[in-house]
Amino acid sequence: EALHVRLIESPSGPAQITLDLAATGLQEREARLSRLSAWVLAAAGDGTPFSLSLPGETALPIATGPAHRQAALRALALLGLPAERSAA
Repeated sequence: EALHVRLIESPSGPAQITLDLAATGLQEREARLSRLSAWVLAAAGDGTPFSLSLPGETALPIATGPAHRQAALRALALLGLPAERSAA
């Protein structure tokens, strides 16, 4: 699966990517979430700074590291759940 994201080149640092649910090119919700999760893991594994954009959610800003990876995966896991479930 190809990684389709927006690369932002910065003269002062490494490339950064924006991961977006709409960019997966898939129709099925679970398939889109699965692909985006794989992209999160790939970016985190490479140490590439990334942001995450999800419909109806506050975007995660560009960052790196284990805590950012976990926050992105949590956001994907909770996407679409009622607020009281996502707070648990």
